[in-house]
Amino acid sequence: WQLGSKVIYHSGMPFSVTDSNTALGNFTGSLLAIPTGSTAVVGGCGAVAATTPCLSTAAFVDSNAATFTAYPGFSPQTRNQYRAAGFFNMDLNVFRNFRIMEKANLGIGVSAFNVLNHPNFAAPDSGYGDATYGKVTGMVGSPTSAYGNFLGFDSSIRVVQLSGKIVF
Repeated sequence: WQLGSKVIYHSGMPFSVTDSNTALGNFTGSLLAIPTGSTAVVGGCGAVAATTPCLSTAAFVDSNAATFTAYPGFSPQTRNQYRAAGFFNMDLNVFRNFRIMEKANLGIGVSAFNVLNHPNFAAPDSGYGDATYGKVTGMVGSPTSAYGNFLGFDSSIRVVQLSGKIVF
């Protein structure tokens, strides 16, 4: 019998909060949001953030407000200052070789990708002024799968692959 596993832990992708209310001639780009001094991340940006925003609207200057006249200067926010929720993934492999003849072996195995079958949430929408600001709207793709690594579709579901070989 052969048993193998792969455990992946990621601390979470960094992100910056941008002001999506105005591009200031920057085409579709936007500026880093200007903090007001309030706490920006509330409650963590994990599973709860799928329905309740984890980024506070009071933590940044609202350039879309009627009372807004001008930016006070450059944003003191640094690039990628905030971190999304971390993720954890585990793959498991079990193999066995059977002797079928004097000089031949039959190998049978099972590989299970994302054994725990749980969601790994992506970074929240960090565009201040967006309708989904502060909410997690997607999942991180699985770093390993039977279809390849980091593919563009949702391969984060549990996948079990059966394999076999005959060795002479």
